[in-house]
Amino acid sequence: MITFENALEVVSQLPREQQEMFIEIVKKRSAEARRQEMIEECREA
Repeated sequence: MITFENALEVVSQLPREQQEMFIEIVKKRSAEARRQEMIEECREA
């Protein structure tokens, strides 16, 4: 299992441009996951 600390270490070893790409991907995935949660909450209401 990968820990949060391990993940940060791996990302910090990437070139700056790839770190920024990684951040954008994580932000988009997080926003999409939140949208899905909101959809489910609305369906349950």
